[in-house]
Amino acid sequence: MEDTPFYKVGETTQFIKVQARAIDTTNKVGLWSTAVSAKLDKGAPVLANLCLRQYEDNIAGIGNVTAEKTYVDDMWISGKWWLYGTITDETKVSTIVLSKPTGADQGITGSLEKNSAWFSGATPSYTMNIPIDTTTFSSTLTQIQTSIEVSDEETSSSRTIVIK
Repeated sequence: MEDTPFYKVGETTQFIKVQARAIDTTNKVGLWSTAVSAKLDKGAPVLANLCLRQYEDNIAGIGNVTAEKTYVDDMWISGKWWLYGTITDETKVSTIVLSKPTGADQGITGSLEKNSAWFSGATPSYTMNIPIDTTTFSSTLTQIQTSIEVSDEETSSSRTIVIK
């Protein structure tokens, strides 16, 4: 078998087809599974450098950073913070959409189009700075969940943010 790179020169996407079958402890071989196809895009939009920040003017989310915590799933915060991160793509970011996942207590909803003040830069690279104010949560609220989906012309990436 020839040893070749997964992506050919100049290509950013690759299609693969995968099948599997089981072999038990007695070496009995099962049937092949149904083939599953996938498109891998090394140029899919990337959401990175997520952190929560507080600023000198924390109401507006501007000025020098006075506190910063790297985002980790299910982290706890209190007060007003700003979800900060970078969104990049090798060609063009078409859409950025924030939505509340089904069943979530509360979530942040918005988009690049409707909430342009949350985003700076221009395609193919944006910086986001989205307000999260726990003082507005109801007393029974246990967490906030927001799904961030970023799309380019061909593919999309998503990440669910959970803050308690």
